[in-house]
Amino acid sequence: MKQMIIAVLILGYFFWPSCHNLEMVPPTENPLTCEDTIEIPHPGKMEHGFLKAIKTCRDWKASGAARLYSTLPNHMSISGNTYSAYVLTNGDTSFLYAENISFYVPKKVGKFPLFSTSKFLQDSAYCIFENIDIDVATARWSVDVSAPDNNVEITELDLINKKVKGRFNVHLNIDFSVSGAVHFPSKLYFSDGEFDLEIVN
Repeated sequence: MKQMIIAVLILGYFFWPSCHNLEMVPPTENPLTCEDTIEIPHPGKMEHGFLKAIKTCRDWKASGAARLYSTLPNHMSISGNTYSAYVLTNGDTSFLYAENISFYVPKKVGKFPLFSTSKFLQDSAYCIFENIDIDVATARWSVDVSAPDNNVEITELDLINKKVKGRFNVHLNIDFSVSGAVHFPSKLYFSDGEFDLEIVN
């Protein structure tokens, strides 16, 4: 018995390094296509305005709002949320966050390229899209900078009456560092996007 344990330990010593030299296999990409079934969550009440677009071949709409920040004097945020309906034990229906799309754009009329990082350059913008389970991001996508038509355009901005309107197109790649990302499409895109929003602060 003692000899068998020693033999197993010796074999383990020689095979252990080979187990640890395996190359990491990159996650398999699974872009969403028009043939796939695409869930479109509820747009919500849209009390401060809306965003709408074609989300990979399906009509998509979200409740939206714009915000100004003292820490970002040259930029503003434009965000939209969709919601999933949950039936509670008493029969009531509760609507919880399902998705969030956020743009950070220069605070002026114009058309701006979208990037995947938040450097807040003078004439650039960035976008992030998240799938949300209650209040936790279960998947996150950032701008696919290889696509030629990623942009957001502010067509109207009225800081006195607190209104902003515009358009957007964005192609997105998933962030595989977020746990569970492999269960979601690796690529998404929003085309022919529009927004008409109140600035809520």
